[in-house]
Amino acid sequence: MKKLLEYEDLRKMEYLSAPSASPDGRQAAYVVQKADRTGRFVPRIFLIDTESGEISPLFEDSAQEADAPAFSPDGQKLAYLRKGKTENQIWVYDRESRKHKKVTSARHGVEEFTWSADSRKLAFTAPCFSGERLNWLREMTEREKGQWTDERDHSPVVIENLLYKLDDTYGVRDGSVRQIGIVCAGGSGQQILTDGRMDCYKPAFSRDGRFLAYYGRPYAHVKELTAEIFVRDLKSGEVSMIKGEREADDTNPVIFAADGQSVIFAAYEKGKNGGFSLQLFRRGRKDGREICLFPEEEICHGVDSLPLGRTAYGRESAAYQINADGQYIYFRSGWMGCENLYRLSLAGEAVVEPVLEDEMSVHSFCVPMGGKIVYTRGDLLTPAELYAVPYEEAGVRADREAQRRLTVSNSWLEEFELSLPEELWVDSYDKKARIHGFVMKPSAYEEGMKYPAVLDVHGGPSGFYAHDFWFEFQMIAARGMAVVYCDPRGSFGYGMEFASGSYCWGQESMDDLFAFMDGAAELGFIDAEWTGVTGGSYGGHMTNRIIGTTDRFKAAVTQRTLANLATSYGTGDMGFIWSENGMQSELENLLSRAEKSPIGKIDRMKTPLLILHGEKDYRCSLEQGEQMFIAMKDRNPEVPVRFVVFPGENHGITRHGKVHFQIAHLRELTEWFVRFLVEKEDWKGEKA
Repeated sequence: MKKLLEYEDLRKMEYLSAPSASPDGRQAAYVVQKADRTGRFVPRIFLIDTESGEISPLFEDSAQEADAPAFSPDGQKLAYLRKGKTENQIWVYDRESRKHKKVTSARHGVEEFTWSADSRKLAFTAPCFSGERLNWLREMTEREKGQWTDERDHSPVVIENLLYKLDDTYGVRDGSVRQIGIVCAGGSGQQILTDGRMDCYKPAFSRDGRFLAYYGRPYAHVKELTAEIFVRDLKSGEVSMIKGEREADDTNPVIFAADGQSVIFAAYEKGKNGGFSLQLFRRGRKDGREICLFPEEEICHGVDSLPLGRTAYGRESAAYQINADGQYIYFRSGWMGCENLYRLSLAGEAVVEPVLEDEMSVHSFCVPMGGKIVYTRGDLLTPAELYAVPYEEAGVRADREAQRRLTVSNSWLEEFELSLPEELWVDSYDKKARIHGFVMKPSAYEEGMKYPAVLDVHGGPSGFYAHDFWFEFQMIAARGMAVVYCDPRGSFGYGMEFASGSYCWGQESMDDLFAFMDGAAELGFIDAEWTGVTGGSYGGHMTNRIIGTTDRFKAAVTQRTLANLATSYGTGDMGFIWSENGMQSELENLLSRAEKSPIGKIDRMKTPLLILHGEKDYRCSLEQGEQMFIAMKDRNPEVPVRFVVFPGENHGITRHGKVHFQIAHLRELTEWFVRFLVEKEDWKGEKA
């Protein structure tokens, strides 16, 4: 008999990420991360023979930390990030001599890098401070770093820019500005190319190595996050901004087209009914003229449809990548609950073709190398592992039956009784859409029994629940409850019209959740009288809305909640960006936002409520959770309410928080539902 999962089992999880394939396809490098005793995830690089499956650590000392491996285009070297004296620097491993060499000395380390096509140079991004210009490329000693840190910690914070805090920086930004640097693969010629006046990041070489493209943020005030594309002539030093009609999405690097005369980038494109998707565009370097590369037919939802519900950690590859001869762009995209691989032809008429489709969720991939594609993928019962599949570019589809799993990183899961999520489609209440999702039986399910169930609402509000493994759902199932999760209208992965933002904040999304819950109950094993609801971020917002609308749920957990759009305007890192201030007075703006906020329905919230929030959450700031707690205690003192704050954690606590806080978060959530759904606590005293 197999065991049931326990909370502490999360510590055993190993996370695979950042695959890189050698040009001949015979070897791949990848990263494995596992939490240490402090709760920090430790990255280590491994090499694998893609034919024999033989695995070896990159370093003789297998405990050596390193991240972001990348083979040089000629296959002779492997670059990676590893700590130098005090910060992460670029190191280069020569495959023939087997020697490692540090090639950068950035004062505050290197964040990312890329190879030139001739394998002679690397471009990188490094955080720099304007007052340290003369020392940007002089790495600090441990003593100097300690003095620098002490001085910073004893200095006041001066704020002059509107965008002074970010969730990614766990609060107030430190004043650094990302800059672009370049260095020869042997370590000579290291220099910072940009002038420090604006954030510059995600560099990419042209095929001939003469030009370097990157994103820059030249604007201030509310447009400070707006990225423009810049191109630098590495021979003359001339820099030009390649401006066009659309605002580039800076999540992935710019790509030079094969001829070097245009750049390819991603931008959100609106479609029918206000729907949208991330699509690829070609922009001329000289005239800024833009062409959408995506055809109108939909066999996928743009590029990178934001898959959710994945137990993952670490760096992911770019969502779209150009192949060796510049004829195709390979990309991952969501469709009907799966995250598949596709390619877009650049020669002649633009055509999107499926490359690898399966009941899976692709995390990272490498463009075809040596007759195969190397990638990481997860499925409903398996966290992401490394795979390879034979593939010749003269064809189109890879044979999904030929996929070969190269790693088995979490074999310990085989000892446990896991719940296989079952797909379900239901009609929306208004019959205008079909809603897709999954239903999980309790891990120890017995035929003929009925069980309490938890409805989980995803965040975003864009994104979608993928065919992937999510430890949280398995843990809830292990504690004797069914799990129900779906993609209401407004989600990605079902076409542009389905993804309309108006659905997310209107009635449709809530009705879709209810319709799906009804459909799940009709399967016969859910006790519809004993259900709960939870969600994080937008899902927390929806949880608040739901319990302010109906009493059908016996318990609720709101995570990373958005409760009051009026106060989020000034406390969240993006609140003012979502503002529809326009010509409204400030009072009208705040009143308009308050009217749309679930905090206004607090008097109707009679459902036992658990509030989970990271102390350093600056997306949906901590005060959002505080407002819910205070209002519930003040207005509904008879209703059980509990507020749990996780020190030092930001909006991503359930994905990349310290492992002990992830476990505590999961325990709080699950045991709240056990208390009110499984044990059926009589908090109203109705059985007295």
